[in-house]
Amino acid sequence: MPVSRVASGHAFLRLFSLLELVLVLRNYVSTTVSSRAESLLPAVGVAIFFLAFGGQGVRNLFGWVGFGIITGIVLIAAWIIFFLAGRAVTLRRVSLSVSSYILVCCLSVIWSQYRLETFGSALITLATSSAGVLVAIAFPLRQMLDVFTQAMKIIIAASYALELWVSLVVWDTAYRRCICAIGRSPGTLLLGE
Repeated sequence: MPVSRVASGHAFLRLFSLLELVLVLRNYVSTTVSSRAESLLPAVGVAIFFLAFGGQGVRNLFGWVGFGIITGIVLIAAWIIFFLAGRAVTLRRVSLSVSSYILVCCLSVIWSQYRLETFGSALITLATSSAGVLVAIAFPLRQMLDVFTQAMKIIIAASYALELWVSLVVWDTAYRRCICAIGRSPGTLLLGE
C-alpha cells in the first residue's frame, strides 16, 4: 500500500472526527446558551414588571432620559434572551385588537399636528406592547404570577428603603426648612398648641 493513501486515509478520519467535534460543540453551546437564556427569562420578566409598575420611581431617580436608556437596555436584552431561549412570536399569539390599536397609533403620525411627539409616543407604544407580548408568550400563567410577585416584592422593599432613608436622613432637614421657617417652635407644632 502506498504511503500517500495511508496518510490521506488518516487525514480523512481526522477531518471526520473534527467535524463530529464541531457538531457536538455546536449542540452543546446551543443547548448551554438556550438553558442559560431560559434561566434568565424570569429575571427579565421581573425587570419588565418592575419598570412597568415602579417606573415612576425610576423616572424620578434618573429623569426621563435615564429612564428611556434603562428601559431600552432592558427591552433589547429581554428580546435577545427571549429568542436565545428558543421562544418565537407567531401571528396566532398576537391579539388582533392589540395589533390594530398599535397600527392606528403608528398611522396617526400621518394626520397629527404634532408629528414628532406622535412619533415618539408611537415608539413608546410599540416598546411597551412588545414587552407585554414578550411576557405573555414567555411565561405560563402560574410562572407569570410568580414573576409579577417577585417584582412587587422588590418594589415594596425599595419603597420601604426609601421611606427609611427619608425618615432617618432627609426628614429632619426638611422639617427644619419647612416647618421651622414659619416662625413657630417645633415643640408647639407637635403638641398641637
